[in-house]
Amino acid sequence: MTFLLIFLSMFLPSLLASNDPAHDIKILKLQMKVLVKLQAETNQKLVLTNQRLTKLKQETNQNLTDGNKLLNQMAIQTDLKLTKLEKGVNQNLTRGNNELSSKLIQSSQVLEQKLTQHFARTNQAMNQKLTKTSQEVLKLKTKEQTLNRFCNSKPNACGSCYCIEDFNIADKYFCDCRSKPVKRDCKEHHVQGGWTLFQRRVDGTTNFYRNWKPYKEGFGQLQHEHWLGNDYLHLLTTQAVLTGSEMRFELGIKDRSYKNYAKYSSFHVDSESNAYQLHIKGYSGNIGGTEPSLAHHNKRKFTTPDFDNDDWSGGNCARDRRGAFWFGGCAWINPNGAYDDYKQASDVLYSFSWHPFWLQSSEMKVRRK
Repeated sequence: MTFLLIFLSMFLPSLLASNDPAHDIKILKLQMKVLVKLQAETNQKLVLTNQRLTKLKQETNQNLTDGNKLLNQMAIQTDLKLTKLEKGVNQNLTRGNNELSSKLIQSSQVLEQKLTQHFARTNQAMNQKLTKTSQEVLKLKTKEQTLNRFCNSKPNACGSCYCIEDFNIADKYFCDCRSKPVKRDCKEHHVQGGWTLFQRRVDGTTNFYRNWKPYKEGFGQLQHEHWLGNDYLHLLTTQAVLTGSEMRFELGIKDRSYKNYAKYSSFHVDSESNAYQLHIKGYSGNIGGTEPSLAHHNKRKFTTPDFDNDDWSGGNCARDRRGAFWFGGCAWINPNGAYDDYKQASDVLYSFSWHPFWLQSSEMKVRRK
């Protein structure tokens, strides 16, 4: 049919040019017939095309519907899987929390048990130590009551201080002022009381030929031979700076059956920065001999074998006299010199002495006025 239309369009003008009306009409009728038939075929094709488009649209809609259903099913299945997974995770978390809580409770119980056992053992050990200490204190009290009969017979011998018996010293006891700032032998019973003993020598068992540090800090046994310490001596005299301090020697001279004393109404010791310089004056006493011997030592600095602060240009007085003291050049007394029980030194000044006497014992004490 398409070929016929092409043919008519190409040759119809030539066919109609024959000047024959009948022939032209016949040709036109033929052309119209062809056109009608062509229109009918075109309409039929359009109907078929529309039917195909409708069917394709229906199939497309159906595919879309099926796709949506599939997506919905997949979404539902995914939600179900997620819900199931979330439930499993929550169950695992709950189970983990329960297990952790159980372990924490078990650990706390174990720790509490161990701590209870430890505290019980510690408490038992402390009770045992306390019991043992109490027993030892009881034994010491019993021993003190047994051995310290001399002090028990003199309940007021030391006033506010503690009486301790010692038969190695002349008085047979000494007073320990434990409650004082410096632990020291307090002569509360002697010459109106209040004395602090800072030097004692009785038998030569303690070496007094020592360097600067021991004399600074103190040495010996408090109840026997000792030097209290220059730092403490400075503190004691400094605390009494407003009222002042006084000082007293108690001396046992060889071949004498009684003690002598020398007392000074003013006594002060400077700090270490000034080499513990001595300030002393106001003598009274019954020592005799070359007195006032200690006046020679006034305003002298302390000298030890390793610290030479004396006025002797030819050497060190502490080394020469075998004992530390407030030397000038060098000394008339030597209370810290070598203990010479048999007078073997070539001169009295080279031993434990107060010129011109050889000493058997000595005590040096200080108190606030």
